[in-house]
This record gives sequence, structure tokens and C-alpha cells, in this order.
Amino acid sequence: MRVAGETTGAAGAFSNTDQRSVTFTVPPPPVPPPSIVNSATPTSGVVGTEVTILGVGFDPAHHVSLGNVSVTSSFISPTEIHFRIPQRPGGTYAVTVENVVGPPLSIVNSSLFVSPSPIAATIGRPSSMTIALPLSAPPGGVDLALVTSPIGLIQSPSSAHFPANSSNKLVTLTGQGRGTGSISLSGNGYQSQSIQFSSALGAPRCGARASAIGGVDLFDLVTGQNIKHISATGTPGRVISSPDGKRAAAEYVSAGVSLIDLVDCPASGLKFIQSTIPNQDMVFTPDSTYLITDWSSTAGPHGVAAYDTLQGDKVLDDAHSTPAAVGIVLAVDGTSNYVFATSAAPQSGQVFMTVYQLATPHASQCSLQQVPSNAFGVTISAGRATIGFQNIFPIKTWIVDPGTCQVFSRT
Repeated sequence: MRVAGETTGAAGAFSNTDQRSVTFTVPPPPVPPPSIVNSATPTSGVVGTEVTILGVGFDPAHHVSLGNVSVTSSFISPTEIHFRIPQRPGGTYAVTVENVVGPPLSIVNSSLFVSPSPIAATIGRPSSMTIALPLSAPPGGVDLALVTSPIGLIQSPSSAHFPANSSNKLVTLTGQGRGTGSISLSGNGYQSQSIQFSSALGAPRCGARASAIGGVDLFDLVTGQNIKHISATGTPGRVISSPDGKRAAAEYVSAGVSLIDLVDCPASGLKFIQSTIPNQDMVFTPDSTYLITDWSSTAGPHGVAAYDTLQGDKVLDDAHSTPAAVGIVLAVDGTSNYVFATSAAPQSGQVFMTVYQLATPHASQCSLQQVPSNAFGVTISAGRATIGFQNIFPIKTWIVDPGTCQVFSRT
């Protein structure tokens, strides 16, 4: 019989020529659990609070849990272990060391600190807010959710992460639309918080005026010196500025209307918003949100148009079939922009009035028939509009509901 790796000598004896070694790993004996967990102090705290566990028989290999979640801990001695409260919902949890249950520990929801508050964001330009934790983030960090309402007014991240041992987070915000809203902050272990914000255009950097050589000149607001010339087709007419000085409108007799950005000038310059139609009047609403124009053609219809001054988007374009002039009167009640436009039918000479309520992206309207003449002024109080009519003596006034055109009185 032969055995692999063995040879036979002269006397027939076997000799082993292989030299092999076998390594056996003997696991260490299991670490016994602690004999007792006496206390965990403090008995309550916020996320990030350091907790001291006292007991007997602690070992560096022991695992610490808060409820059913393992936490990062520091072995101090066989009688002491430290850990920091992780990000968990507020409530009471058992402290456990290697399956030995100790006393309960309560997590208290803490407050977040935000600055500035409220936030003033600028459209198209980045700004920031700082979120601060009351204590630095524990191992594993802290995560917060950010929810902006309404959507579309401000660009904001949807979350903020604080790495371990950090306590401040800088969040970049950029205004996208005009208006006010809120950013809600929430996260396990923290009280939900709502931060109010406003978003608006920045301060104007230049002014606009009709150029002596045609087109529009943009000028420095401090020195009055021209900084850019904008050429345009057609004979230049009026150039008007919005009440807040951040937009201008230029009227071109044979080409239409252009909207001019006075905040980012001279970079943005001019945007044609109404072309090939000569207009007779144009005016900004008192809050500078809309530009209203009337327009007419020699043989075609006439009408009223309105544009959101942020991007020049058209929110109203109402054409009338008769080729008659339109007169615009604006009224603002503090919450709505109303436009009162009068028009005369050439055959009968009767004047009618259309009332528009502007709200991006749509405009509602109603009509008043056989009004005395073009309106020269409107005031709104307690939901009722008082309209005065020109070229009439004594002056005629109507009181109407601007939303429905219901007439309450004629005097």
C-alpha cells in the first residue's frame, strides 16, 4: 500500500517526505455582558447631549443601544461608558448595554435658530440663511427637511445635513418670483419652525429716457450720465418708469411697446412685449406689478393688454371689434389691481366700460353698458368702486361692484 507523499525504503519501511503546517484559529471566549447598568445621566436631553452610563462589568466590545437603535459610544472604564443622544424623535427610550436594559432616557425636542428672520430674498440673486442647532450634531449627523410655500417664489434646497460635530449650516436662497411665503424646517428631535420670507426685485441700477437720436438711453442714477443706448425701430414716444423705479416702458409710435429692466441694466436691456400695433396709452399699476397698455389700429380692432413686469409675460389681451379709442383708468384696493377701460361705438356713439381684475396668469372681467363718457378717476372702498366721468357737467358718478359690474347707484 502506498500513501501519497510517502516512499518505500530498502527495508520496505515508509518515510514521509511532505512537510505541511495547519493553522487553527481559536476564538476568544465571549465577552460576558455587564452584570448591571445602574444609571444614565442626565435622564433627559436634546439631540447631541452627552450621556454617562454607570454600571459594573463594562467592556470596550460592549454595544450601547437607545431603544432598538445602536449608538456610537466611548468606553471609559469597566464602570463607565459615554454616548451622545442621536437624532431620534422626541420620546422616552430604554438605555441598553449588550442586552442588559438600564434606566429610561427621554429625548426632548429642541428649537432651531435661524437668521435672518424674516428673510428678504432678491429675484435672480443668491442670498443665504443660517440654521443653527442648540448643540453640535452627534455621530451620524443631523438631517432637516425644508419645505417652501408657495412653490415658485424662492429657490431653496429641500434638505440640510449637519455633519457630526457641526452646529451651523449656511443655506443658499434665490428669489424667483414676487411675493411672500414661508420655509418650514422640521426634523426628528427638533421643533418644527416656519420662517417667513419675501422675494422682490433688487434696487434699480439705472434710469431710462427717450433718446434724442431715437431709441432709449439708460443712464446712471447718481451722475445722470448715459451708460447705454438701446436702438429700436420706429419713432420714439414716451418713456415711463414704474413707481418702484425697477422697470421702464418705452412707446414706439410705429412699433409698439418695450419693457426695460432697470435692475440688471445695462445687461438685460430691452424686451419687446407688444409690436406692430400703435398704442395710445400705457401705465404701470401703483404696485409696479403690471404694465397696462391700450392699443388700436386704423382699420381694425382696439383693446387692452396687460403684462407682468417681472418677465414681460402677457396676462391680458382683450380685443374689441370696433375701431375706437380706449381710455384706461386704474384703481387699486390694496389687494387687487382693477383696470377700467372705456370705449365708444362709432355708429351709436355709446360708451361702454370693461372692468378687468388682474391676477397672473389670468384676468377676470365684466362690462358696464352706456356709461356717460370716459372715466377720469376711480376709488375703491369696502369692495365698491366710485367712478367719476369726464366731459360731463355736473360730474356724474357711478357706484359699482368692480367684480361683477353690478351698479348700486348713478348720480
